[in-house]
Amino acid sequence: MDEVCLQSSFNKNMKDLDQLLTETKEAIKNIRTQNTLSHLPQDVTVEEIKSEMELLHGQSIMCCIQADNKKFDIVISPKNTRVSDLKRTIERQITMQMKRKGLSKQISWRHVWKSYWLSFDGIKLTNEKSLLSELGIESQCEITFVKRLKDKVRIK
Repeated sequence: MDEVCLQSSFNKNMKDLDQLLTETKEAIKNIRTQNTLSHLPQDVTVEEIKSEMELLHGQSIMCCIQADNKKFDIVISPKNTRVSDLKRTIERQITMQMKRKGLSKQISWRHVWKSYWLSFDGIKLTNEKSLLSELGIESQCEITFVKRLKDKVRIK
């Protein structure tokens, strides 16, 4: 008897979950049709919607990232955001763009950060803990990838 009740309860929960999923997809579709958010991709994530809403309300800034003659925009919150947070945001954005384009190549972010600095206004962002606001990073700024040069160590 208990198995029948459990199965019935499970089926009801699955129907509720399916209904919630359908309603969520419909709500996202409605959000995307608004003029201010119509540029968002078909498979937009909740994080992307949140970032766009923060940008519209002046709570976030948009920065242009330049790497290998390619540019893309990212939205970041300037409050209490550190260089390490900026790097994670770049990782998520590039990975998401690659996934949307159907590219299955994996990027070794550890290798990227060992090989390149982020640079703003000619200043290398070497301290992971530096706040973006203290570095003067503001809306519409350009951040570039700069190749790291190896320090030559002399052995005596």
